[in-house]
Amino acid sequence: MRQLLLSLFLLIITFSDAQQSLSNWKRLTPPDTVGTWIQPVQGKPAMPVWGHANGIIVGLAPLPGPRGLIRIYTPYLNYGFPEVMNFIAFEPIPRGAEERGYSELEKSSLDKDEWGKRFWSSDDAAAVLPLNEQYPARGIVEKIADGKSFTIHCMQR
Repeated sequence: MRQLLLSLFLLIITFSDAQQSLSNWKRLTPPDTVGTWIQPVQGKPAMPVWGHANGIIVGLAPLPGPRGLIRIYTPYLNYGFPEVMNFIAFEPIPRGAEERGYSELEKSSLDKDEWGKRFWSSDDAAAVLPLNEQYPARGIVEKIADGKSFTIHCMQR
C-alpha cells in the first residue's frame, strides 16, 4: 500500500513539475559541443547537461522531469534532444534512520516549498555552498595517459 501511495504521489509531482519545467528549460541556452564533449555554455543561463558528443549525456533540473533526479540522455538512439531515456534517483539511508530517503519525493533543505532535492554542479569536489542553477559548471577536461577525462561534480541538498 505504501509503495502504491508513493507511486501516485510521484506521478502527481512529475506531472506538475513537468508542466513548469517544460516552459523554464526552453529559455536556457543549449550546450556547447567542444571536441568530443558536451558542456554548458558559460556567462548566460544554460542547460545543465554534460557528456560525450557521441554517447551518453547527463543532466539536471530544470530540464524536463522531477527535481531530485539525474537525467540520462542517449542521443545515439536518435530520439532527439531533450528526450530523457532514464533517471537516476538517490535513496540514502541516513545513519540511525530505518527508512530510505527519496531524492525526488523529499523537500529540499534549500527550497522549503519545492519537492525534490536541489542538485547543482561544480568544478570543485569540495564545494559545499550551492551555486546558481542557472549557471551550471562547465566541467573539467584533463589529458590522461591514453586519452582525456571529463569530470563534473554534482551536489544535492
